[in-house]
Amino acid sequence: MATGAGIRPMPTATAGSAGSDIDGVPGALDQPIETPAAPRVPANGTLRVKASVVGGRAIVGTVTVTASAGGGFATVYGCADGLPSPLTSNVNFEAGVDVANSFVVRADAEGYICVTPSVDAHVIVDQVAESSSLTPHAAIRRTDTRLGGASIPAGRPVAIEASSAGGVAIVGTVTITGAAADGFATVYGCADGLPVPLTSNVNFRAGRDVANTFVTRADGSGEICVVASVDAHVIVDQVAESAALSPHGAIRLLDTRPSGARAVANVPKAIRSSDVGGRAIVGTVTVTDSTADGFATVYGCADGPPVPLTSNVNFRAGIDVANTFVARADANGDICVAASADAHLIIDQVAESSALAPHAALRQVDTREGYVRVYDNQFDEGQTAFRIDTSVASYVYQKTGAGFSSLLDPLGNDWIDYHPGGGFAGEYRGVPNIGGCCHPGFPTATEGVPMTSTVVLSEPRRVVIRSVSADGTWDVSWDFRPTYATFTITAAAKPFWLLYEGTPGGLLGSEDYWVTSAGDRRDILTGWFGNDLAGPEWVYFADGPQQRSFFFAHHEDDAAVDEYWSTGLMTVFGFMRNGADPTISPTLPQHLSIGLISTTDHATVASQVAAAYSGA
Repeated sequence: MATGAGIRPMPTATAGSAGSDIDGVPGALDQPIETPAAPRVPANGTLRVKASVVGGRAIVGTVTVTASAGGGFATVYGCADGLPSPLTSNVNFEAGVDVANSFVVRADAEGYICVTPSVDAHVIVDQVAESSSLTPHAAIRRTDTRLGGASIPAGRPVAIEASSAGGVAIVGTVTITGAAADGFATVYGCADGLPVPLTSNVNFRAGRDVANTFVTRADGSGEICVVASVDAHVIVDQVAESAALSPHGAIRLLDTRPSGARAVANVPKAIRSSDVGGRAIVGTVTVTDSTADGFATVYGCADGPPVPLTSNVNFRAGIDVANTFVARADANGDICVAASADAHLIIDQVAESSALAPHAALRQVDTREGYVRVYDNQFDEGQTAFRIDTSVASYVYQKTGAGFSSLLDPLGNDWIDYHPGGGFAGEYRGVPNIGGCCHPGFPTATEGVPMTSTVVLSEPRRVVIRSVSADGTWDVSWDFRPTYATFTITAAAKPFWLLYEGTPGGLLGSEDYWVTSAGDRRDILTGWFGNDLAGPEWVYFADGPQQRSFFFAHHEDDAAVDEYWSTGLMTVFGFMRNGADPTISPTLPQHLSIGLISTTDHATVASQVAAAYSGA
């Protein structure tokens, strides 16, 4: 149910500022630096969003897709549930057109929801409610008229058995495809017609796929009906049924068209939606006859002014668009609606409830801006851990070992894949694996010391974690940014090196390779390298099939030997590595930057490494 994500202007650059080091992490540059463009979520990739600290709850919000590489759709689901089958859509979009739609989904046991777009796109997720009263389930396909061949004639209802209990609220998605002309579709309890209610749950254009969330009351037999105004195919996916929402037939609260005067841009219209303040109001907002492209927002009037910079529906000039909303009425029972351009506005209410407990829209992720999120109290391969989710990767950092056991790309491939036992097939893997410290699984009976790891900085685009041994002889930190992470070592008890021991793309393969900063491409499965890399000292490991890379960049240029060899099961690459044991005690501090990037192009990787070097 749409209640959040608006499209607002984006900054193009961020100015660095002089600053003191944070626990050994270099401050920003004194000169303005261009922030690297935040990467889009890749086609069929997974954007993980921490939606709740309590697992299994219903998450209600809006997903907005913008700057897409082509036409497609996006699916929202509980991460542990995996993509639904058959594949369902929460929002359909055209190339380069901003589209928002509402969703209701069950978070997984850890409180995560996932978004997967079918093409490269930026994704925005805004949450407006989480609830244990509404119990959503994985999407169930109730009907797909395409399977019968012929489209459904205009005005003919499609009856769907949605529940074994009559009168309950049915929540789901209705998708229109293959429409013969522009039109709209309505979802309602079958017994509420005839006549068919003259409201719309989804507006569509000829030949275009459009999906929208609906909330409707099943009739006494548990049936709902869908009717389209023109010949079209209809798909209905159900995600919940509930007695808590108490929906009713659609009640029109606002329609500016009879007056002839459009609502004025950015001037809210107040609507009495309930005799009881603070309740959740569920309904549909429709924008028609707009004078320009824009978006409209529905909110509790007391939550403004100013009008919240989120959207319930994005629209284009002169095109009718409807979307579902969930908003908290203010203490007087009022909700407000405002559009960013002059337009006619229609509000139809279908439910009010005290069980849903909505709040003002909470932006959980906007991939255009880049983000870093840290989660404590994780458990990984026998150790407590932090999980750090960023715009391009998810890191799992073991607290006692002070090393990464996993580095997950958006497709879920693990570029480290550490686990106890197995030698090269598991326990030897990790980053940075510096020798006496900072290795997943440490300490063992013969190696490493226990480290204490704490979060010393947590901001929307930056997280810093520091790890220190009990006697202070080892002191390291990681500075996480949206597109990379930088390691700093300020105290070392003995000589060390900086290693990447892992699995590019999840598994070493014949199409994988590694590349030096000078552009020399080398086979990843065969051969040995042992020489001082020419400065700047960085390399990247490329997964050929994915066209994705992992860069490994030493900030300090030195004369030490750098070494690579492959075991066939994992990479062994090390700065300052020359033999079986570390022998070099370099000047401190030393710095290493790592990151995933959705390309294997040398020039593009070099640009990202330069940004990591500079602290952009």
